[in-house]
Amino acid sequence: MPEVSANCVLIVDADSQMRTLLSAHFDKAGFHAIHAGDGIEALVRLRDALPEVIISDLQMPRLSGLKFIGIVRRRFPTNRVSPLLQCVWQLNRF
Repeated sequence: MPEVSANCVLIVDADSQMRTLLSAHFDKAGFHAIHAGDGIEALVRLRDALPEVIISDLQMPRLSGLKFIGIVRRRFPTNRVSPLLQCVWQLNRF
């Protein structure tokens, strides 16, 4: 099981532009950002590194953010990982 990586954040979002935007903000704050396009890819990333913070979208293909965070909590119950869920809705104008 990997150790918690200090100053590391995992950004999980199907939208690559959102991942890039969030990564830029965390880079400025001194964090190293790891990216994943969905919950399944994020679980693979967690095999190598366990970040201090996980930012996850709610709605993603293959594995939703809520299910992903539930799996993380079960797999790493004693580790100090702070999961945060983000939800952004795009309003279409007619």
